[in-house]
Amino acid sequence: MLDIDADALGYYVETFSNTEFAGGINWHKAIPVNKEVEMSSTTLTAWPLLLWNTLKEKGVDPSLCFDKVMDVPLKMRDSQARFDTELMSELWESAVELTGDSEIGVAVGKSWNPTTFHALGFAWLASNFLLEALERLVRYAHIVNNALEIEIEKRGKEYRLSLVISDESYRSQGHPAGNDAAVAAVITMIRLLVGEDFKPLAMELMRPKRESKAMKEFSGVSPKYNQPTNVMYLDAEIVERELGSGNSRLVEANEQVAREYLEWLNKDDVVSAVKVKVAELMPSGQITEQKVAERINMNVRTMQRRLKENNQNFKMIVNDTRREIVRNYIYNSQVSLTEITYLLGFADQANFTRAFKRWTGLAPSAFRNFWGEKMVNTEIQAK
Repeated sequence: MLDIDADALGYYVETFSNTEFAGGINWHKAIPVNKEVEMSSTTLTAWPLLLWNTLKEKGVDPSLCFDKVMDVPLKMRDSQARFDTELMSELWESAVELTGDSEIGVAVGKSWNPTTFHALGFAWLASNFLLEALERLVRYAHIVNNALEIEIEKRGKEYRLSLVISDESYRSQGHPAGNDAAVAAVITMIRLLVGEDFKPLAMELMRPKRESKAMKEFSGVSPKYNQPTNVMYLDAEIVERELGSGNSRLVEANEQVAREYLEWLNKDDVVSAVKVKVAELMPSGQITEQKVAERINMNVRTMQRRLKENNQNFKMIVNDTRREIVRNYIYNSQVSLTEITYLLGFADQANFTRAFKRWTGLAPSAFRNFWGEKMVNTEIQAK
């Protein structure tokens, strides 16, 4: 019989469970069992800041909403900071519950101001044509949300403007109030350029079928609901009309700042992109720098340099991704250690056992046995 020091084993369980790995990923926020490691989508902290201010204007203490999710007021003051979109969805839900207003997103979007979208907001206001501004929004959409894809297409006498979320999990789980805020913000932006009387020709919204009176009143049109994406149809004459407020020098100055921010954002995303591809290749056991670099459209040297800029390297990411995946399976007794070995891309179970011992000081079977006993004892004590 294996002689195990329960206190020492408890320490390793605690350490393994609570360690924060590269990229600040906490195991409590890691992906659920049987789901792939995914690149998280983020948004500007301007959205929680606008929500905070909107709640104050409604006479509601914003901390009652934000404290349920996380402590963010200090982070909101950092113009470079990003906010996880899953947490943003939780914030929207908390705000709706607190205020009883399921249409609060419209009020938040209406409060858009030039500083909301970083340098993009000022470049927008200095545009010579609405079309030019919209094309700029398409180009720098990832500043607003790195999962946001904006498309504009001319169709006869109108333009079709669509806001597409490329992150499937966020698209399916995103809060309706967040979609309302995005659409209302774009309408507000357009009105600042062409006049307060602007209204779209028509709109299609992802919001569930229940009509939004606030959106109808604000936009001036009756949208179609429960659509696959958010779409606005705009009068071509308005989109192509020259504006009197254009300033090319201001555009260039702010576009330079926007480009630098986007480069900084993309640099940070390389780690997540590599991690996604490593996770995809993991079961095959064929995890090489060459294969991963090809899958993220980079050469190996560029990928290595970009990882180094983020204090990372390929080997670290492979090991960290393995640790993230094993945390999702080691507590699930229905998944055998052989299956975990395969999922992690190890050649055999002996290699997996050696790696697991490096991470925790214990063999996976000992770790799993202790954890099972601990859970049983907890249930007995609870009774």
